Amino acid sequence: MSEFLVHEAQVDGPAAHVLVVGVGNYPHLLGGSGPISAKHGGMGQLTSCPESARAFAAWAIAELDTPVPLGSVTLLLSEADPSPFLHPTTGARLAVAPATADNVETALSQWRARGDAGAGERLVLFFSGHGIAAGADLTLLAEDYGAKPHNALDGAVDFRNVVAAMDQCLAREQLYFVDACRVGSLALLSAGSNNGRPIFQQDLLAPAQPQMRRAPVFYAALPGTSAYGIPGRPSVFTRALLAGLQGYGADDFDGGDWQVTPSRLQDALEVLMALEAPELGRLPVPAAEHHGRVVIRALAEAPDGLTIVECDPREATEAASFACFENDLERARRGPAKRAWTVPLPEGRYRFVAEFADGSFRREEVERRVHPPLMRIPLRVRP
Repeated sequence: MSEFLVHEAQVDGPAAHVLVVGVGNYPHLLGGSGPISAKHGGMGQLTSCPESARAFAAWAIAELDTPVPLGSVTLLLSEADPSPFLHPTTGARLAVAPATADNVETALSQWRARGDAGAGERLVLFFSGHGIAAGADLTLLAEDYGAKPHNALDGAVDFRNVVAAMDQCLAREQLYFVDACRVGSLALLSAGSNNGRPIFQQDLLAPAQPQMRRAPVFYAALPGTSAYGIPGRPSVFTRALLAGLQGYGADDFDGGDWQVTPSRLQDALEVLMALEAPELGRLPVPAAEHHGRVVIRALAEAPDGLTIVECDPREATEAASFACFENDLERARRGPAKRAWTVPLPEGRYRFVAEFADGSFRREEVERRVHPPLMRIPLRVRP
């Protein structure tokens, strides 16, 4: 049961078990080191996905401790130049196995077995790599996708099957994060009912679990669209996801306790990913399937609010120099840039100023009370 683990803790009672898969090295896709598959579909090598997986695994080890204590983190990485995983709390440098289809299947089976310890266990799956789709079906590509000339999909996982079959796992709370494209693929359309390895066989005669499963699924992209990586850095989705989990996807709806929940996390993902649109030249839009309310993470205290400062009209933002003041004391400043200005601030009252060195718009300021988790401050400027 210890294969592929990069973190394990002794927990007295139910625990959270995290499986992280990051695939960037694809020998049989364009630019790969092996024979190129006829089913490559224009896909090539990825450098953002392994970094996304490393970032998520490190965050889970360091931060994912409530409301269910962390029991284990499993990590698989496929990189063109493999390197150890740096454990964020011990500093240990750990060798990581590649994300081949066999290893992914084994890791998923071990992950499910941990969830079968009891209904109170919690399971978290994070995948970053290539994804291909046909309608509602989604297939996640392991490192060796295309290795078999006449069965390219043997190197891939049928994600829909995994989520559906996991309803028979005893763990009643399951979280899925998919940082992959969901663009249509001829490889799937031409494969009939073959959507990759099913991993788990569903038993339609098995008795239903006594408790309803809560299993929200978060996607980096809408059906039929692409996800966005940043070469050598965690992706747009992963960076927004970690920020949301850290507190920007929280609310204090339940008795004043700040909690990250699926609906608020999805709101945060949409807002935070949209901030990347000026650099990307298009709007990245995440998607989610919510199956019941889950407290994804409980916070010990109220988070800072992320204040998003921009001009109205938005085209003025690129020419603006912004400043933030609290009781006439300057707290932060930023010069002209394409995107809106994001300022983490504790709850309180602040004054925001926009100035234009080129004279294109008049100076404008506004005083507002800032509160967590996310707040937009528009400065309505005039030529």
